[in-house]
Amino acid sequence: MSNSDSYSSLILKGQKLDREIISAYLEEYYLGINEQDSSTEIYFKNINKNKIDGIVSSNSKLVKWFWEDVKTQDWMHNWKPYFKDISIDDKLVVVPDWSKRCDNDKIILKINPGMAFGTGHHETTELMIRFILKYHRKNMDVLDLGTGSGILSVLAYKLQSKTIYSIDNDPVIKDNFIKNMLINNSSASFKIDSCFNLKDFSYDLILANINKNILIDLIPLMIDRKGFIILSGILESDYDELLNIINANDFSVIDFNKINEWVGVVIK
Repeated sequence: MSNSDSYSSLILKGQKLDREIISAYLEEYYLGINEQDSSTEIYFKNINKNKIDGIVSSNSKLVKWFWEDVKTQDWMHNWKPYFKDISIDDKLVVVPDWSKRCDNDKIILKINPGMAFGTGHHETTELMIRFILKYHRKNMDVLDLGTGSGILSVLAYKLQSKTIYSIDNDPVIKDNFIKNMLINNSSASFKIDSCFNLKDFSYDLILANINKNILIDLIPLMIDRKGFIILSGILESDYDELLNIINANDFSVIDFNKINEWVGVVIK
């Protein structure tokens, strides 16, 4: 197996909350995640396993985890049994790209799992989708930071945004992003870059489903915003720390939602 078609898979065993907490710590390193009832499988490319083991042992109560090698082509096989349709607010349905489902009265988002995070199954993505459905208006200029699979950009397109600018710092997601745009007949301006290189945050709607550490550094840069900023990727236990940053930079929380231990907020 060559390096080009192989990935490292970290399998976590233990309580769901403990697995989700360590998944949040590892978000900046992994390419994809497959959460099941009794285990979590996290996919990496060219990773220092000792470093990841150290993060797990230092920041979680988990006592059982192990590594496996996985081929690229196994990703879809691993996902198919667990990728079920997701209905949100009776307005939108997320389906896998092999689904034939058609609902004329609902927004349909087709997602190819690829090696990217953002299939709609995770609480943080669902929180983002719920807020977008609530706050998006036709002809908005939208900035999607840490776009991943592009699911939020697809939704912004289907809601008739005027412009969409999608950014991610991980080149691995590019093919999957483009594929998800194509299968949804959608489009967006797309760039592989760090969100910290952006000079202009004057968008009507900014989407940032990113881990807490990045949000803490990012929020102070968005002072020239025009409209709403939707944030997710936040554990409830980290919310007070993030709220301090929000308040210190003269933002106001105008909406809050929580699914299990994950929090999403809208600030302005």
